Amino acid sequence: MRSAEIHIGIKIFAITIFVIALPTLIKAQDTTDGIVWEPPIQLTDTSYSAYMPKIALSGDDTIHVTWWGGLKIPYASSTDGGCSWNVKDLILDTITYAKRFSSNLITSQDNRVYMISAGEPTSVASKPREIRIHKSSDGGISWSSPIIVGKDSVAGLNSANMNGDTLVIVYAPMVNGYVKREMMIVSTDAGETWEKRPDTLDGWTRIALTPGTLHLVRDVFTNGAQEKLYMRSFDLGNTWFDKETLSTVDGKWSYEHAMASNNANADSAQIMVAWRDGLACAGMVGCTIIERESRTNGEQWLSQEILTEQPRGSVPSIALDAKNMAAISWKDEIDQLDIKRLFVRVRKDPDSTWCLPIDVTQGSYVTGMNDIALSSNAIHVVYNNTVGNSFCVFYRRGIFLTTGIKEDNNEIPEGFSLSQNYPNPFNPSTKLSFDISHSSFVSMKVYDVFGREVATLVNEIKQPGKYTVTWDASSLASGVYFYSLISQDSRYKIYTETKKAILIK
Repeated sequence: MRSAEIHIGIKIFAITIFVIALPTLIKAQDTTDGIVWEPPIQLTDTSYSAYMPKIALSGDDTIHVTWWGGLKIPYASSTDGGCSWNVKDLILDTITYAKRFSSNLITSQDNRVYMISAGEPTSVASKPREIRIHKSSDGGISWSSPIIVGKDSVAGLNSANMNGDTLVIVYAPMVNGYVKREMMIVSTDAGETWEKRPDTLDGWTRIALTPGTLHLVRDVFTNGAQEKLYMRSFDLGNTWFDKETLSTVDGKWSYEHAMASNNANADSAQIMVAWRDGLACAGMVGCTIIERESRTNGEQWLSQEILTEQPRGSVPSIALDAKNMAAISWKDEIDQLDIKRLFVRVRKDPDSTWCLPIDVTQGSYVTGMNDIALSSNAIHVVYNNTVGNSFCVFYRRGIFLTTGIKEDNNEIPEGFSLSQNYPNPFNPSTKLSFDISHSSFVSMKVYDVFGREVATLVNEIKQPGKYTVTWDASSLASGVYFYSLISQDSRYKIYTETKKAILIK
């Protein structure tokens, strides 16, 4: 009787295969190294030119973007992980940009978001371009009135970072019409009051904050060439320690650099720096992109790693997440024909290697700066591109094919079981749950109706317990799919079960 049941089940499975239509092709999406890249979204129109976009995240679903250009303070937000966007002027009344370049910055932690800008009141054009900060405590839904920081006239905003109630901003002041060396201001009360640090800094200063430590990388001249100097401070910039030149002192100039941290605990925080280096570079445009990192909160640094296959990169950006995943983007010149693309490389954890460079702007001509961010299920990039005679800001999202496993091991199951996915039908994600009663090697894979593997959700040893996996099928077409669970315990006994899931878009 049992063999007959199995035989009937196989017949039904075979019939299902032949009657299901072939899934349609994924439109305008690319899958590279387990990442599905969705089509770009244009955030700005051609009524003005927008430059130097910046991005910040509040959790996985809320994304904040700003840029420099236009007459107001521009702000774009998405509350659904980048699927749809709301673009508006954050400040609607008195603030306009100075004619001289100043740029905008944005930084966030949880639901707190800080917009940092520099502009003049429209009514008094001769007043200094003071730094203004607007704060949101609800993930960008509402914003405070501006807080004016200091009395310096600002030529450019260079870097900002936050950790808890501590915020640090680096800017370039202007005195008597001349741009001076950069300055740093610090707040320890969530931006209410600010103090200026005494030292001036060299150009292109970038900062990162980890618990109890401020990290800084700036330009320094060594043996007649510009190099990258790292320093850290335990009193928010009053005194500096552990000065170390990260770039190789070889007479080759080092140019733009980026810096990021994962805000982990003070001993094991990861710090990463990437820069454009003159290594194998004949001129200033398009050089080698190099990264170095510390996994000990800046105490020790690993050897440098070259990320560009050809020395044509510039203006790198870095993103790190709490699980030590890293992503770096940069602008690259294709075949030295002045056709520029945005490339991304991803490393899933410190023990993995970087994936091959991914061209995320195929068919586009990228200009200016770019920025990158990481959530648990996606990579988010913003960049400049030309549309007609205007510079516009674009956003693009790369979705990881699978997400993590939620474990609920307070109760040991009595046996092996695979539950029906919920919801079913689904679009675009669904949850799959299973129980195992013994320590087992577990494999869960998803197949289309032709038996082709489309996703691996689990492939590792798991302890006894109840588990839930979220499968994101955004990259797949509507149709019937089968998910299969195989488990082998320490006595080499094998359990297997298969169920059907229906994706409807």
